[in-house]
Amino acid sequence: MKKILTFVVNEYDEFLALKGNDEDPYSHNSFWYPITGKKESTDKTLEDTIKRVVKENTNLNVYKTAYLNWTFKYKTMNYECQEFLYFSYVKKNRVIINEESTNSAWLKLPDFVKRINWFYDKAELSEVLESALNEELYFEEEKVEK
Repeated sequence: MKKILTFVVNEYDEFLALKGNDEDPYSHNSFWYPITGKKESTDKTLEDTIKRVVKENTNLNVYKTAYLNWTFKYKTMNYECQEFLYFSYVKKNRVIINEESTNSAWLKLPDFVKRINWFYDKAELSEVLESALNEELYFEEEKVEK
């Protein structure tokens, strides 16, 4: 299954974090996270997936995306997943969350990285996102986490 994970940023270099719902069928747990979602048959590209998922989860419109050259491969609920990491740009606006989330917050990079649930190296994540803010790629070649 192809999935996306996108770091949503506004014109003030603030990152959007969502707080999950304890009733979430996957995690059964409430924590802060960046936006994720799976590619549907109606999505022609991963960029289409990003725009759809961000809109469904926040009511925000993505106007630009950038692939971060970073992919995660893992198995969950008997699915082999490949998750592509992106940077997505939106105009700061009122966030309207759906039933999957209980709260949202716009945070500067250090606070965002501290707050979100992240299974990998947070220092590396910080560097990747700092590079993306400067419209640069941190990884010259695609990095695949397994």
